[in-house]
Amino acid sequence: MRKLNRIVNIILIPSFIISVVISVLIYNGLSKEIGNIKYDANTDNKNFEINGYIYQYYQSGAQYFYGRAAIRSEILDKIKALKSIQNGYVTARFVVNHRGETDRYRLLVVDTNYEKMKISQDDNNLIIKELKSLNNWIPGVIKNKKVDSYSLINFKIQHGKIVDIF
Repeated sequence: MRKLNRIVNIILIPSFIISVVISVLIYNGLSKEIGNIKYDANTDNKNFEINGYIYQYYQSGAQYFYGRAAIRSEILDKIKALKSIQNGYVTARFVVNHRGETDRYRLLVVDTNYEKMKISQDDNNLIIKELKSLNNWIPGVIKNKKVDSYSLINFKIQHGKIVDIF
């Protein structure tokens, strides 16, 4: 009987260690997906409803009613000029929830050589204000269920003006 217990322990202990290592690796891989946006109490709406997992933009198909053309027509004329960016690109990332509401806006700005740049708080606030005014979001759908998902909008800046939204 002792011999059997010893053999079982020899098998179970390494199996347990291997399963713990695999679990940790899977957890780290899933919790560090590219593009995840953590809640920030300073900028985000605490009442913005999320139903657990937030899908990546390419998984769920969340979109704006009438697409990018509608976004261009609603925003291009409203932002006359940006003071802190002369030439480059602004990527706005945010969450579209299962109700078609948006929040958790984050901006990434790069120059024409794709080097990261700073954006002034005024320009940041202006872009986010206009993005928040877009009210016709269609939530993403997975397995016939509306889901929360990330979305992004890119702005091309030339001579301090937005010349394209894609």
